[in-house]
Amino acid sequence: MIWFSSLFGAILTIGMALILNFKGLILLLGLGFALWLARAIFKNPTQGWLAIIFFLPFERIPSLEVGGLTLRINFLLGALTLLALGFQLLTRRRRAQPFIPSWPLLIFLIATGLSVFGARESTRSLFVFGFILFTASFGWLVSQFIRSQEDFKRVIRVLLISAGVVVAFGLYQFLGDAIGLPSSLTGLNQGYTKEVLGFPRIQAFSIEPLYLGNFLLLPISLLASLLLLRVKSYQTLWHWLLFSLMLIVFVLTVSRGAYLGGLAAAGVIFLTLPRFVLAPRFLLAGLGLFILTTLGVYFFLGQGREDALEQFAEHVQIQDFAVGESTQGRLVAFIQAKQAWEEHPWLGIGLGNFGFYVKGYPDPRSLESFDIVNNQYLEILAETGLIGLGAFLAFILLLLARAIVAYRAVKEPLLQAVLLGATAAVVGLLVQYNFFSTLYIIHVWVFIGFLVAISNLILKSHATN
Repeated sequence: MIWFSSLFGAILTIGMALILNFKGLILLLGLGFALWLARAIFKNPTQGWLAIIFFLPFERIPSLEVGGLTLRINFLLGALTLLALGFQLLTRRRRAQPFIPSWPLLIFLIATGLSVFGARESTRSLFVFGFILFTASFGWLVSQFIRSQEDFKRVIRVLLISAGVVVAFGLYQFLGDAIGLPSSLTGLNQGYTKEVLGFPRIQAFSIEPLYLGNFLLLPISLLASLLLLRVKSYQTLWHWLLFSLMLIVFVLTVSRGAYLGGLAAAGVIFLTLPRFVLAPRFLLAGLGLFILTTLGVYFFLGQGREDALEQFAEHVQIQDFAVGESTQGRLVAFIQAKQAWEEHPWLGIGLGNFGFYVKGYPDPRSLESFDIVNNQYLEILAETGLIGLGAFLAFILLLLARAIVAYRAVKEPLLQAVLLGATAAVVGLLVQYNFFSTLYIIHVWVFIGFLVAISNLILKSHATN
């Protein structure tokens, strides 16, 4: 499998560079790896697509800084797969599948593009626009490579293997930091080590714990639906164990936004399948999972400082509301976003310009980072105006409406479980978007594309019957 070879090649490249501390070596190995990868993907783009799925949570490790730009493994995989697929479409070796609903998304992208022309910092705006177009193309890729139940089975298998790797590394990361291993070995950023809260916050390969919790919404929701609907081949002890470990890692991200997203996803599943959830068999299984997850979290927190449990409870209960930057900083940003929108109500201040706006548009070279609103809807409103936000919300509403129609039509248990899991994950993501704001995240668009693909497959099948 190409995704396994990709993982091996990436780990080998990084390992050699760390051991020898030689930038030229990593560039040389990276170039050789890229050429081999390009040949393999052009020969079979589907393998590139499966590699993308496996590497969805690998946002930070492995990555490479080149000219101030962070290059991630999925940037390379995505670019190569898009080129290979484009070549097959041009040579008519493959027929393009429709990406429905596309018209509100197209309006949103047009609005974001128009906002670039009104931005004071047009370079930053154009840069963000390019990244949104690139990452949104991953959603389109999903609809091109998933056309049957077998395709979904392969994707779910790769996704769960990836989640298993993330879980294993995340738990190692927690225990490693707890016993005093340096960040160079655990991969934890300093802000998430035990020195801050008395226990580490798991981020695994992600940029931060919030992003990890965000990614885990999809495998957790999918596996929960598959287990509840008793889909054959997903009822093994290993699946239950993976589900429990994913829940433990999800909790140990200590991301309040992720928790709320997880509750929303769980709510969707419960409201859709109350009869299954409340069945004695699953009530007992749920109780067992709750006890196991609680004991697991208690065990891991017990490896931290003596006040780790107290700090965990205080952080989760938002007892730092009045003074914490996490809450007060967000409230200030919300007000600033509203002010920006009031000044430019139709097309906003320009995509990617909020960070410049709040600082009075300083020299871009003086900024080490860019402030964000930490609310995706307010950020879209501030930067692209009513037109941009209206189109984005229309896209989301149409996406969810099609999912509801498809769920009423579906009869096959596997497709039913996949549709429910994908819908729950997207709803969780939409709830979590009230607490962070970055639209150019690959796994976000894969979530959306996944829901589009399963809805398309069901509705197309229903129309032909």
